[in-house]
Amino acid sequence: KNVGYQSLMGRTLPTSWSSLGGVFVIFLGAHFADGSRIGMAAAHGLLQSSESIESTHKVDSTLFVDGQISAWDRAEKHALQQIDMCIEKHTDSPWKSLIQKEDAGKKNLCSSEGKLLPELYLVGEPKSATTSLALDLMSVGIGTLGIDFRTKHPHRHRHCSKELHFFDVALNQANQAADEKQRWLKLLPNCSSRRQVLADFTPNYLASVPAPENFQLRPKMRRAVNVPETLHDWYGEQGRNITFLTLLRNPLGRLHSVWHGCGMSKRSRFEKFQDAIQSLVATAGATGKADSLLYSISYAKHLKVWLEHFSAAQFVIVPFGFYTKGEKDRLCLELSRRMSFDIDCDSKGHQPSHHFASGPQTLEKETTAEFRKDF
Repeated sequence: KNVGYQSLMGRTLPTSWSSLGGVFVIFLGAHFADGSRIGMAAAHGLLQSSESIESTHKVDSTLFVDGQISAWDRAEKHALQQIDMCIEKHTDSPWKSLIQKEDAGKKNLCSSEGKLLPELYLVGEPKSATTSLALDLMSVGIGTLGIDFRTKHPHRHRHCSKELHFFDVALNQANQAADEKQRWLKLLPNCSSRRQVLADFTPNYLASVPAPENFQLRPKMRRAVNVPETLHDWYGEQGRNITFLTLLRNPLGRLHSVWHGCGMSKRSRFEKFQDAIQSLVATAGATGKADSLLYSISYAKHLKVWLEHFSAAQFVIVPFGFYTKGEKDRLCLELSRRMSFDIDCDSKGHQPSHHFASGPQTLEKETTAEFRKDF
């Protein structure tokens, strides 16, 4: 039977879902890209295949050269340890911010050094409306550091960057030196008596885990750092207070978005999306080796590693269509409850932000029904 509108938090799941434990799953039929309803078995198969910036502080761009962390030893002389949260409001967000309760500051996730630790991680997956959701959450007062380590000079620009990319880019470049945790802490704002939630909206983290041997990954995806293991070690007992949020999209629909939205169509030797994916699948079947693209949609393999380090009850897993077309306000209410952070979650029918849409192309127009069924 279709899962329907019920949430599965804290309930016993069928044997095929036992590896997910008590994971909070918001499920709604008829909300994947192709508009079809999917049941429990199909969902399991999916997983297996699987305008103002309030802060005034900036990170000195001279600390970073050519994308490498080249002057961490000078960080204490600069404003890194004084950086404030970056909160950017968007007029098209469906939710509204609220004034937090006076005594709510005691809920802040603070380190022993007095730093405000990221409490919310939107760990996946790219091309699954993660930018839209991140901007909607930033609009209600959930902050980021506002910098992006993928750029040559990671400093705060006019607009807040939602993706930090510290654990999958900066930490890899630094070879995970023993003092990297202290360098990370210098980036964080000091804890406040006001209720604050700091987030890291880097959707690449979910797949930033050791890949099985039968996956041949591009150098860019050969993660030198096991992100969940690192977070577990750095947070210690505080790690149990993290909320992990991930949006999962129909794997084929996600690949289709990557094809048009990330330049894959221009780099491929194939002109058509369906031909390119058929070739990838055929090669994997013939050689027993799958490439980076197929690894990127192997959601269950990613989640398995995360669940080795964190409780499944800390995860909120949301199908793509539930947020973009479904009861997004339920997601807002769940996050507000979990983090004790007040949000006006009544969207009054307003749609979520839809930033960086891939274009007018649709999966149905560029693939056959038989191909979609086989995939």
